[in-house]
Amino acid sequence: MSSTNNTTAFETSKGVYNVFQEHKSVIVATTLIVANLIYIQFKFKPSSSGTVETKSKYPTSSRNENKESSSSTTKATDLSNHIKNNRGTGTWMEIIIHLMIVIFSHAICYYYWWSAEFNHGCIGNPFPLKQEVIDKATPNMISIIMYVSLIGSQLLLSAIMPGPTVQGFQIPQEHNRRLNYKCNALSGWYLYLAVVFVAHYSGFFRLNTLFENSGAMLTTAVVTADLISVIMYLECIRTGRSDGTIRNMMHDFVMGRYLNPRLWGGIVDLKIWAEIRVSWLLLFSMDVSCALCLQEELGYVPNRMWIILLIHGLYTNACMKGEECIPYTWDIFQECWGFMLIYWNLAGVAFAYTYQGRFIYATSKDLSDLSHGTFALLVMGVLAAYYVFDEANAQKNRFRAKQLRGAFVERRWAFPQLPNATLHDPKYLKTSNGSTLLIDGWWKFVRKPHYAADICLAVLLCLPCGIHHFLPYSFVCFFIPMLIHREWRDSRRCAKKYGTDWDEYCKMVPYVFIPGIY
Repeated sequence: MSSTNNTTAFETSKGVYNVFQEHKSVIVATTLIVANLIYIQFKFKPSSSGTVETKSKYPTSSRNENKESSSSTTKATDLSNHIKNNRGTGTWMEIIIHLMIVIFSHAICYYYWWSAEFNHGCIGNPFPLKQEVIDKATPNMISIIMYVSLIGSQLLLSAIMPGPTVQGFQIPQEHNRRLNYKCNALSGWYLYLAVVFVAHYSGFFRLNTLFENSGAMLTTAVVTADLISVIMYLECIRTGRSDGTIRNMMHDFVMGRYLNPRLWGGIVDLKIWAEIRVSWLLLFSMDVSCALCLQEELGYVPNRMWIILLIHGLYTNACMKGEECIPYTWDIFQECWGFMLIYWNLAGVAFAYTYQGRFIYATSKDLSDLSHGTFALLVMGVLAAYYVFDEANAQKNRFRAKQLRGAFVERRWAFPQLPNATLHDPKYLKTSNGSTLLIDGWWKFVRKPHYAADICLAVLLCLPCGIHHFLPYSFVCFFIPMLIHREWRDSRRCAKKYGTDWDEYCKMVPYVFIPGIY
């Protein structure tokens, strides 16, 4: 009897295993999508006070919560009410979800790396782990020196490089004090490009080394981010610091308790340092290193890879030249520096969002170059989407700067300078609470032109990878629902805040992403 049961159990297990092997692509793809949706839900969870807890991980000015302008005093009051109304212990489900976010954040980066490095860019089962996988993912002296040199040099440049200074919003936790932000990322970016170029072509440091040690670099970055997250949490516990939502240990660790961590007498803001400098510089460096490895292996850089470099290069440059807008974004003004921001800025962005380049490298012998016509169409699409993205963000942020702060920082030597970035005498809707809603420039056509451009860029980032594999498009499966959810949540909050004025605004600008369609 026991033997029969064992045989039946074995056959059942074998059957389940065979089904998994036959449909593993669908199963893994579905799992990734569901995990992303759970991640989105808890990343953008409305609070009981009607405000929103967010964790934006694409650190650019396009990730601002609203295009409307409001007084810093109003925002300070909203944040103060948010903190008062969000104290509690949370539920076990909330604790489990935050734990899942931590696990998923680590797993997705390693899974992307394993897929490109060992599975030809395909979905598969990495277990049991081979010794070769463990060896390549183990930090070495080269990866430690490279990573520490990058974050250390950027920390130093944040303190000494020239750049304009702007003031942030009032901080209710600090008696409505306004912090100064030294915006010198652009000069640091130009210096970084020059130094890396000279170092590589002089033979002092081969940038290829970065991609060749990507597994070790990933673990080095992950360990560093985890250690900083734990240190920040323990420091807040030791000092009793609690600038934001206090619920339970897991929530506080993931979402953070320290709003404005700074070094060297307040000169360097760690949140902006990590969000602008480390994440995007490391991401672009990984892409360039990948391209150099392709050049070394194939004798040329496939035009598919040039699309990736163009998109990420434009995006990184946009972050640097628009740094003065970052202090007024949700990540900086509202979000505490916890695991979510620390991990994704110090590790996640650079190693999860570079998968398309890794995929092209992994399949370089199978994927032929794009035709000249297809390549030209993709380049034109990228430039057109970026034009809308950059100009729409500039119009919004400069409008807000003039409304909120009386003047904006204009850096004429920042490239590129688009013709209609500044709206002169723009049209806007004045609301009953004193805020203004922009209805000019790109903002007269749709309510979220920068989101629409972002979606186009995300799709264009994936298209060079072909259409036969899911993993390159998993980024889009996360990104598009995230922006749609954000727009829905933002509209709901604005409707509550502005009342009939928001209804009037929606009549004046009826479409969200695409004029005449949606």
